[in-house]
Amino acid sequence: MRHTRNTVIVAAVAGACLTLGGCVASSSPRLSVSTTTQRRVTTDRSTSYAETNDDRRITPARMLAKGPIEGRRTLGTPIPLDSRNILMIPFAIEDKKGAFDDKDPYNTGGGRESGMKLSTGTFMERPKLPQPRGGEVRWHNVFFHDLDTGEDWALLDSRAVVSHYQTFWKREGDGWEQTTDLIVFAVTTIDSDGDNVLNDDDARMLYVCDGDGRNARRISPENAQIIGFRLDPDARRLWLSAIVDSNADGEFEPIDDRIPYYCDLDTGEMAKPIVSDDTLLRSDELMGRLSVLNSDE
Repeated sequence: MRHTRNTVIVAAVAGACLTLGGCVASSSPRLSVSTTTQRRVTTDRSTSYAETNDDRRITPARMLAKGPIEGRRTLGTPIPLDSRNILMIPFAIEDKKGAFDDKDPYNTGGGRESGMKLSTGTFMERPKLPQPRGGEVRWHNVFFHDLDTGEDWALLDSRAVVSHYQTFWKREGDGWEQTTDLIVFAVTTIDSDGDNVLNDDDARMLYVCDGDGRNARRISPENAQIIGFRLDPDARRLWLSAIVDSNADGEFEPIDDRIPYYCDLDTGEMAKPIVSDDTLLRSDELMGRLSVLNSDE
């Protein structure tokens, strides 16, 4: 299926975001995408689709690690996956905001105050290479539906907040086609700081699946908060940048280490650090950091 105009693609993304309260609220960090062809879809929550004035006070519910989640079930506008009879359907539990509550429930943790924004794109971006399309979202799961067989399945089997998703497209003639057999999701499933709320203070991991929504798997460590990734389509690799909870206190702070990783998409293995531990330890010795690290134990 070829999209002959960019507006068709943007409308598909915007439709899914509008149904679930907006891709990016004014109180949320904006996505930084370094690609010349990427079009950002930014939606204020006040402009979200609503049947009544009461519906304008609906927002994705705060996701608790344990305990009941109150609210209505909302299935977003289906997103067709190109060249396949597969639909991707956003899912969220939504509830009414409080009288004075205008915050994004995912960002209330305060992690964004460190200045970390999820940066995505394509390695060595050029117009002929696959370009990222997607954006920041507030979903609690993603469903897939096969129109041919009637089968449907979920991306995740646990409580979660999906805060970002990315597909990849390539210009063909006067249109765009989804060419890379890959969908990437940024997901929070672990209550890292133990406050019983899944938000931007907790680990943010990358999940990937095939372009038809199958074979989903986590590829990044559980003790890391992913802050950026790049696709190298020729080598079939993802390059990741992460904040690692280097002092194991359950928090991701500006003082924690920044570590780059890579993931070979064809092996099915977890992402691996690019620089070895031995090299980092030798660097610590040169900088006199070993005594500092040992004194903190």
